[in-house]
Amino acid sequence: LSWLGLKKEAVPGTAETAPAAWVPLLAPVWTPNQLVIIDEAMRGNMGTNQGATTGSRHDTITYDTYPFLDTLMLHMQAMYGGTDVVTGTADPYSHKVALYNATDGQPSSYTLFLYNGAECWQMAGSKLAKVDVELQAAALGKTSQQWEGLSAVKMGSVPTNTPSTASPWPGVNTVITVGGVTATSYSDVKLMFARTVTPIITATGTATPYAIFAGPLALTINVVGVYKGYTGSELEKLLTNANPAITVQCNAVNDATQIGRAHV
Repeated sequence: LSWLGLKKEAVPGTAETAPAAWVPLLAPVWTPNQLVIIDEAMRGNMGTNQGATTGSRHDTITYDTYPFLDTLMLHMQAMYGGTDVVTGTADPYSHKVALYNATDGQPSSYTLFLYNGAECWQMAGSKLAKVDVELQAAALGKTSQQWEGLSAVKMGSVPTNTPSTASPWPGVNTVITVGGVTATSYSDVKLMFARTVTPIITATGTATPYAIFAGPLALTINVVGVYKGYTGSELEKLLTNANPAITVQCNAVNDATQIGRAHV
C-alpha cells in the first residue's frame, strides 16, 4: 500500500501541504538519522557509557522505481537544479534542464510524502543525493534515488494518492550512439548522478538542522558491451582519449515518440 509523492517547495525548508506528483515505488526505506550523544565522564566505575541524550537529526528516504517520463524529469530537475526548458507546442515535447550555477548554487528543495499503508511521513527541505538510471537490455529500466531532508513528521491527514499512468521503458528499446554512430554491441547502460548532501548543524535550540546543503554534481556512466577488436572501437577511443559524445535514448513501451534521452 506504499506510495510516495513530492512537490518543489516555494520556501526552502518549509513543507508543502500536498504532493504535486506521485512516484510508483520499489523498495522504499525511510531512515531517521538521529544523533545519540554518549556521556563518557568517569564516575568511579568500570562503565564507559554513563548515559545518552539525543542531538541533531536529519532523515533519509531511498527508493527504486522505473523511469516514467512524467517523474524522471522531476528527479533530473531536482538533481540539476536548473529550469525545465520545454520546446514545442504539441506532443512530443522536448525537455532540457541545465545545471544551476547562480546565487549559492543550491538546487531547489522538495517536500516528500511517504505513505506506508498506515501513516504518511512528510519530509521537508529534501535534496537529492543520488539518482542512478540503469537500462538493461533484458529488463525494464530502473532508477534508484536517495534524498536527504529535515526531520520527517507524521501527517494527521493523508493526501489522496494519484499514481502515474505512464508506461515504463523496456531496456531493449535503448539506443546508444557514440560520436554520432549507432553502437549495437552494448547490453547495459548505467548513468549515475551524485551530490554530497549534508545537514548544516547550528545552535538553534532545536535538533532540526539549519538547512540541507547539496554539493557539486558528479556524473558517471558505465556501459557493458561485447568487445570487438576492430579499428575505431569504443575501447580504442577510450585508450586514445578520443572523448566522443555519447547519447543514450530509450522509448516507452509501444511509443516511438515518447523518448528519454541523455547526452554525455
